[in-house]
Amino acid sequence: MPTFEFIGYRDPEVDDLIEQIRPQVKDLSYAKDIVFIRRPGADSQVVGLEGGEFPFVRVYTRQEARGKELISRLRHLFDVEILHLADFAPRQVET
Repeated sequence: MPTFEFIGYRDPEVDDLIEQIRPQVKDLSYAKDIVFIRRPGADSQVVGLEGGEFPFVRVYTRQEARGKELISRLRHLFDVEILHLADFAPRQVET
């Protein structure tokens, strides 16, 4: 489940970025698994030592090939950081 997290963006910018991402990834075999973390009202800022802003999008994925593919499709839109997760365990509901 590739997960997009928006770091250093304000709410309206996140909405715009999600709309830009959708056409870039809609034809991927795993597109239906992509999710976005939205934090309404929780604007964040990434600030360098001298005060410049450096927003970026962080993508979490368990598959290295997916990370490389997403970078190649999205790097023209914004700075992208890919984090490779070791594992994911979906919740098990006891019946």
